[in-house]
Amino acid sequence: QPGDVIYINRQVQKFSVFGPTGSTGQTTGLTGGFAFEAPVLYLSEAVAKAGGLLDTRANAGHVYLYRLESLESLEHLGVKLKNFSPDMAIIPTIYRANFRDPSVFFTAGQFPMRDRDIIYVANADSVELDKFFGFVRLITGSIGGIASDIATTRAPGR
Repeated sequence: QPGDVIYINRQVQKFSVFGPTGSTGQTTGLTGGFAFEAPVLYLSEAVAKAGGLLDTRANAGHVYLYRLESLESLEHLGVKLKNFSPDMAIIPTIYRANFRDPSVFFTAGQFPMRDRDIIYVANADSVELDKFFGFVRLITGSIGGIASDIATTRAPGR
């Protein structure tokens, strides 16, 4: 009608990624929020949009998707919900994808993302071991530096 005002609001769907993802040559993960930029986005596409799993840092067997699921959806999937109150309409849910298994690529290519989903990629075990050795080197380097200073201080003729 004449004089009517129409407001159009587009809600951008987003997902977040945490952990060692990104392009080759990167030493840190490409963590952050990403827009869907398509009507439908699947888990495999979301991981690719974040740059993929970093070969040297990511644990491909431990990729997790965090989302809030309806009680009805989980019941339909056959999830045991006896520990949750029947009054809970929404249940925090974690899905795990093992990208070391080639068949998961087919499943992830058919698993639709939802607005505000969170993907977490765990670090490879070797990364944790490297952190530990870095800590040990820090301690032994400091102790070695102190011992060297003491030996220099006690050296005859000084």
